[in-house]
Amino acid sequence: MRSYHIYNFSYHDNEDKSYFIYSIYDPSFISRFIIDISGQVKQLAWLDANKKWNSYWAQPRPQCKVYAFCWAFGTCNENTLPFCNCPNGFNPLSSNEWNSMSYSGVCVKRTKLVCGNNHEKDMFWEYPNTRLPKHPQSVVAKTVVECEATCLNNCSSTAYPYDSNGCSIWIENLLNMQKLLENDDRGRTLYIRGEEILQSEAIKYFPIWASSVVIEGGDVLSLLDSKLGKHVVVEELWRICKLACWCIQDDANHRLSMGEVVQILKGILDVNQALVNDN
Repeated sequence: MRSYHIYNFSYHDNEDKSYFIYSIYDPSFISRFIIDISGQVKQLAWLDANKKWNSYWAQPRPQCKVYAFCWAFGTCNENTLPFCNCPNGFNPLSSNEWNSMSYSGVCVKRTKLVCGNNHEKDMFWEYPNTRLPKHPQSVVAKTVVECEATCLNNCSSTAYPYDSNGCSIWIENLLNMQKLLENDDRGRTLYIRGEEILQSEAIKYFPIWASSVVIEGGDVLSLLDSKLGKHVVVEELWRICKLACWCIQDDANHRLSMGEVVQILKGILDVNQALVNDN
């Protein structure tokens, strides 16, 4: 903070305590410090003309520099929205809060990992270009196979990297992971422990899956968010699904105009069978 023409800063240190204070030279200037949901310390000034607070200083500036911003096992990415995502095999503890970008909850494992004498379903997901979490524990390992085995043999170990810097493991929570750009030399490859996802349980790419259900006349209710329950008009659901498929065509010439979309939603126009994307 360099606004010394506005603030008078002073630091006090004695046998009993140390503290920092500031005051404002101009008493008509209204200002305040806050820590909001972003985890950043912010300085705001009151703009009387606009009748609102203006934030003009914040630390740390990069959102992903806020300690544990995405909580345990969350990965922060400053180049995407939302900032936080959960690794493969994990879900947010509170989906509603994460959807509103209020990351006040950890990423939790979808299923309990197998540990002990039977490891055939335990595996490691590869995350390249990652800023490693805080609090690693260095271990001796001459090869990546030894490093992985060390992590796998410890039921509390959750991740490891192995490269020219050697082998490290993490016990329990992973904090402050960050996804970096490919050309960022701070990035390393992290292997996060998770369960093996069977082919029948694999995550489907929803638009392609939805198109196949509509084309093949499958169970359209399977496309419905479970939170909405089954209390829907099936004919309307079919219309919406067909309409959605037309709106995501790879060829822009095949997509509907906004006017056509509105008319279909109002029931003025009918919607023909949905196309299937080539990709």
